[in-house]
Amino acid sequence: MTLTGLMLMIHAHNHSQVIVETIKWKDLYGTNQRLRHDLFFDVKHWNSFYPTLPRFVEYDAALHPDIKILGKKETPSLRWNVEDPFKATKPFAVGDTGLQAQNQYKQYVKKVGMGLQDRDPIDLNMLKSAFRPHPALQQIIDEFTDGLPSGYLALHARIEPDMQKHKVCVDSKVTNFTHILEALEEKFPVPPASKVLLILNRDILEKEVQNDRVSNPLAEYNLMILNRVVERGMWGGRVEAIEAGVGLAKYSKHPVYSKYFSLSGSIIDFFLAAQADMFVGTEISSFSVDVEITRFYRGYNKNYHYGPDGIKLTTPSGAKYPPRFKC
Repeated sequence: MTLTGLMLMIHAHNHSQVIVETIKWKDLYGTNQRLRHDLFFDVKHWNSFYPTLPRFVEYDAALHPDIKILGKKETPSLRWNVEDPFKATKPFAVGDTGLQAQNQYKQYVKKVGMGLQDRDPIDLNMLKSAFRPHPALQQIIDEFTDGLPSGYLALHARIEPDMQKHKVCVDSKVTNFTHILEALEEKFPVPPASKVLLILNRDILEKEVQNDRVSNPLAEYNLMILNRVVERGMWGGRVEAIEAGVGLAKYSKHPVYSKYFSLSGSIIDFFLAAQADMFVGTEISSFSVDVEITRFYRGYNKNYHYGPDGIKLTTPSGAKYPPRFKC
């Protein structure tokens, strides 16, 4: 979402390149470090879409004298060598507030959803194929999917404690794991897949339950149900429930992905969900909605939302647009 907004801003300012060290992703719920983009995403593949997409380039002190890149290679930081960054030309600065790219994206998708403008070629290229994991991270994903049946269901159960406490879209929330599982089995009395990939952050749940200073009965209950489902399966044991994400990254032995497992795990889960035969998520999660939008433009139309009223198809046959994030 934010990356798309930023690319739209760069294009609007008639720039064609972006210094890769200045694009960073936060290892939220892990180390909280901000990590350079090209550690996690396939920049060489992305650059093959130039000039439709802005091209990623590395910092060069001779070509970019108005800035200096400091810090470690994995966690670079930027320092301006000029008094006013917006008067700099080597390189130019884009964006003057922290949320500007995110707001740009929200305004853009609102106009698209209202039929006031078409999807931008930048957005479409990112959604269809340009945006993909780093080859080393993709290999971890591929090795995992080699052991999966061709048609698995991905369930994004947004039941972590931070969502319990989130105060937006309260009427659309379902944070009791059992309610989500019951709704799924009610919607599909016959299992629609032989395996269900559970997309959630087990680490956050376990830390909450293990914290002696916190009392959270719902988190304790959800963790118990999670363990039970992984052990016993779903639909009366006929369907195996599996996890990937954080655990897959943590135990990958990769020097970067095992260290920054929270961020790596979320990327793994995103792309596993994007290629699943069926996806069930929630409208209150930007992760869920971004997965659905990606799937829609990659030709996957079995996308559902769970909510207090059950499970509903969000991309029926003939749908002109995918759902958009509203919370």
